[in-house]
Amino acid sequence: MRSKGVQWDFEDLVFLLTHTPIIPSFGENEHDYRILYQFVIENQTNKGIKTNASRFVITARL
Repeated sequence: MRSKGVQWDFEDLVFLLTHTPIIPSFGENEHDYRILYQFVIENQTNKGIKTNASRFVITARL
């Protein structure tokens, strides 16, 4: 199942950015968090933070 646009919360984005190479070395500089916070302010909705990311659900059946 694929959806267009995903709603994230701040902790999800911090985890994603610090544990993947999307933005190399994210979080090593305090300025990174200020930029992320500004992004959150500009893209916050009542359902979360809107991004252009997609999520996939993979299920295994035995």
